[in-house]
Amino acid sequence: MSKLKLFTVAVAGLLVLNLALLTVLLVRPAPRPPQQGPERERPKQIIIQRLQLDGDQVKKYERLINEHQSAIQVLDEEVRTAKNSLYRILRSGETAEKDSLIGLLGQLQQKTEATHFDHFMLLRALCRPEQLPLFEEMASDLAHIFESPKNGRPPRD
Repeated sequence: MSKLKLFTVAVAGLLVLNLALLTVLLVRPAPRPPQQGPERERPKQIIIQRLQLDGDQVKKYERLINEHQSAIQVLDEEVRTAKNSLYRILRSGETAEKDSLIGLLGQLQQKTEATHFDHFMLLRALCRPEQLPLFEEMASDLAHIFESPKNGRPPRD
């Protein structure tokens, strides 16, 4: 094979690769920008749709959400305070309180998880009997519905 023929084949191959790459880039859907405020509405909307909640149920569910968020904010503040106390120990080198603070953080995590669980039990209580199978089906997806976005991408649907 002559150098000219080899060069022509290489250029044609590179041209085909470039065209394929351009096609992939142009055909692929544009990434969705990370959403700010409405992103928190997303799990709520998924739950409302999947459970087929009616207007009255939605209002009750929104009240449950507000109560739940208030309880979680209190717990989050307690966690922040405990972590600050724990990390303050690093400055002094005095580790006598370390184990009790780590224990407190564990207790707060337990309270947080119990609060989440209780919230969903209250949501389950809102469901009519015909919605309970929908709730049970959704229950296995709850961790996925509420997972935090990775790399700025919204959670998968």
